[in-house]
Amino acid sequence: MSRSGVLHQAVSYYYVQALARALRTTNVFLEIPVKGRSKRGWDNHIDALIFNDHEVVVAEFKVAWAPEHWESLALDLERLKRTSVVKEIRKSFEKAERVATRRRRSFIFLGADVWRPERAEAWKSGEKAGNWVLPKSMLLSQRDYVRVYRDKGKDFDGYYLTWALFDLR
Repeated sequence: MSRSGVLHQAVSYYYVQALARALRTTNVFLEIPVKGRSKRGWDNHIDALIFNDHEVVVAEFKVAWAPEHWESLALDLERLKRTSVVKEIRKSFEKAERVATRRRRSFIFLGADVWRPERAEAWKSGEKAGNWVLPKSMLLSQRDYVRVYRDKGKDFDGYYLTWALFDLR
């Protein structure tokens, strides 16, 4: 459990459910082992691989109760874009794509939860909100958020799920 009281797996679950519904007739694999070494030591898995006959989504999620977690997602992005990881993912679909009429579109999806509307807006806009700064590597993505809990009333900060989408090349 994180300091915010939210489990990483709970946050991941809602993102995976949304992606699976959006892509329709999908398959989902969780905690997929992949090659690679990160700056944090061995980081040899993908949180989720969601795919159908047309798309492949490689996803990483964070419970972001501190600004450093956005930096951690940027490191995940760097790792997922490595040639060795991309080749390993693509190789998994080679056989099916040989008989398909077209190659699957491939994406990287990064998701993080945040408290407070100004942080959600910082994620979407790329503008700074206090110590919360979106890493430069994430500025070229398509980003947005959805409000889960409103920010009105006593002791309500607002709770948001944010995401960023990149082409996997």
